[in-house]
Amino acid sequence: MLKGDAEGRAQTDCMIHRLHDPSLTVEVHHFHMVSQELDRVEEVLIDMEDQWGELATMKLKTIRRLEMADVLQRMQDSVVTAQANIFAILGNKIVKNLKVFVEFSQSNNSVTTDQIT
Repeated sequence: MLKGDAEGRAQTDCMIHRLHDPSLTVEVHHFHMVSQELDRVEEVLIDMEDQWGELATMKLKTIRRLEMADVLQRMQDSVVTAQANIFAILGNKIVKNLKVFVEFSQSNNSVTTDQIT
């Protein structure tokens, strides 16, 4: 009865006015003010829930992007390490091949020199 539509509220106000009870009038007025404030706060909460949902979604997307960035960085680090290992292996093979070539060249030079003398 107190929380009716505008027409029902007008009838309630008229009946309360006829009772000539100031404390009842104040309490009903207080009820209506609190009800209006509650309705307003409820609307704000609904808007805030929507905003919260959007922010939570954005946060999760950001976390995923950060995780992916870390994965990409680790992959890049792994590639750099692999390249360094490959260059080290190739460098060692080149050094070994040069040693073999130098030894071979020296042995051929000594043979040629021995044959000449």
